[in-house]
Amino acid sequence: MTLQKQTRSVLDRARWALPVLVASSLLLAACGSSSVKGTGGTVPLAGSHTNLAASWTSIQDGSSAALITWTVNGHSASGNLTESSLDQTGLSVDSNTYAFTGTISGSSLTLNFSGGSTVTGSVSTSQLQLQIADSAGTVQSFDFTPGTTGAYNAAVKSIQVVVNTNEKTSTQEGSINNAAESVSADVSSIDSDISNLKSSIPGLESDLNSTAGDVQMTKNDAAVVTQDVNTNDNEACGDADSVQGDADSVQGDMDSLQGDEQSTNYYLTSLKSVLFSLPSDWSTYQQTLTAMPNYQSQYAVSSSQEQSALSQGASESSQFTAKESQVTASEHALVNEANQIATNAQTEANNGSSGGC
Repeated sequence: MTLQKQTRSVLDRARWALPVLVASSLLLAACGSSSVKGTGGTVPLAGSHTNLAASWTSIQDGSSAALITWTVNGHSASGNLTESSLDQTGLSVDSNTYAFTGTISGSSLTLNFSGGSTVTGSVSTSQLQLQIADSAGTVQSFDFTPGTTGAYNAAVKSIQVVVNTNEKTSTQEGSINNAAESVSADVSSIDSDISNLKSSIPGLESDLNSTAGDVQMTKNDAAVVTQDVNTNDNEACGDADSVQGDADSVQGDMDSLQGDEQSTNYYLTSLKSVLFSLPSDWSTYQQTLTAMPNYQSQYAVSSSQEQSALSQGASESSQFTAKESQVTASEHALVNEANQIATNAQTEANNGSSGGC
């Protein structure tokens, strides 16, 4: 997805770090020193705790925002750390508030959060730094400057704007993926139906060959009836019954063919249906791409692939339809031929026998 990448800052690091911190945070300030050096630079010592700001912010536009509001009374402090940041998907804002009490000694700061976590740092009239260790024990410094709740709220709104943009992008990507997947499924279905149809044709041809064989047997037995009439009319009626049995076998071949045709018709109907839906699905896919023309779906099908599938599908559909019609017509002709032979044989036997059949 092309969503805005999340930046892990004080805000979101504090989110996952604070609840599991132990009292081993690194204290960078030393009592009596003239300054504390951290990743944010040199921090002057606070001249008076009463001059410290009542609220502090740490903001990264579109990614995270943190707000510390506290009350300082002598060397003691109490308040809340509130933070908001993009979640890992970039599609929502995670917000949390942590209550704390703390102590200030010179420029050194220790905050004890509810739940047992302890964070150390430093504070001056212009900057507040927190030293927060991650799960691997690496300590990083996060800088706050005097700010307002209004500035924090404005930063949260800017994060929500990013979320809204990401949601729109995600929706557009989803539409493209769904449309592309439909086209891809159509192309795959065409290939599958053609393969299944090719596999079904030998069965139809086998049924037709079996029918032709039974028709030939019907003819052979009918010739025996004629011979019986000319030589021994006592066997003509029985042989005529054999001819009828042969004709019944031909009808059985027809029933077998119709069973195989059901499978062939299923795949042929499926192929024709997909050939009808693919152009529409392709058009929908192209329309969704207009919103993000440079987006490449994992299901993307090229125009040449789509056209090739349509062309091959139409050609194979026409050939299979013609082949099935030919086989069916031939089968019906053979059945009719066998029935006519049986009827003629029965008539001949009946007329040729002295007492009739």
